[in-house]
This record gives sequence, C-alpha cells and structure tokens, in this order.
Amino acid sequence: MIEAVWHRRAYVLPQDVYEVAADVLRSRLIVNDASLYLLLDNENAPYKTETELINHLIKELLEGVALP
Repeated sequence: MIEAVWHRRAYVLPQDVYEVAADVLRSRLIVNDASLYLLLDNENAPYKTETELINHLIKELLEGVALP
C-alpha cells in the first residue's frame, strides 16, 4: 500500500487502507441508470450529479466501518 511505503513501513495498518478507500471505491462504483433518473427527475434531490451521489455513498460506507 502506498500509505505504508510513504511512511517507510513494510506492513500495512488498517488506517492505511481507510485512507485510500474513498479513492479506490470512487473508481469502482457504478451508479445504475435508475438512480441517475431519480437524480434527474427530482429537482429537490440532494445530489445533483452522479459524483455528489457517489461521494455521499462512500462517506456513508466509511462512517459505518470501525477501525480495529
């Protein structure tokens, strides 16, 4: 992991994984068309773009993870 190398460690800590998780998930998540239609059809939707929706989902996922 880049975080472990950056800190000159030969091992990875849970915090290292957590630090890069958002960037990794952002490149892996795909929002289906139905979700995008909900965004486009609802002018009161809290998220106006796919990026805002994905960022919100990632934040919610990571907040639910307790580091050991």
